[in-house]
Amino acid sequence: MSESGGESRPAHSPSPVAKTVYDQGLQLMMIFRKDAERAFEALGLSPLKAMVLHLIGQGAAHPKELTRVLEAPPSAVSVLLGYLEERGWLRREADPADRRRVRLELTPAGLAMLDRVEAAWYESYSRRLAALSSAELEQLCAIQQRLIEAP
Repeated sequence: MSESGGESRPAHSPSPVAKTVYDQGLQLMMIFRKDAERAFEALGLSPLKAMVLHLIGQGAAHPKELTRVLEAPPSAVSVLLGYLEERGWLRREADPADRRRVRLELTPAGLAMLDRVEAAWYESYSRRLAALSSAELEQLCAIQQRLIEAP
């Protein structure tokens, strides 16, 4: 504990540029979260439900994969899947390869909703990206890819 009674902070401090990048990253994360809330609200979805639709559309075929990616307990994932299933967007079936496991599949209505979700997100995100030139967009893509690939 520090002298003020609160938890002490780490002894090292980042460079001013690293701190700025860190702070901007947090700001962008919050901005994108708010943008996503607005974009998906019109569709009756939270960003988390939209993400689950997206993950299943990208091939997450079992609830266990979702619990791992979302870092959520199985009960929370089950509630999310129930929401999607009640709306006719998701079908849960026994996995033919292992009948003890449940396999997830988007229905035609679920695929149509996923298209709407992606269109809403791209439209929202595009408004932010419009502030950048083509050259800046290419730089941003290259930098983001380096960060994705960094160990």
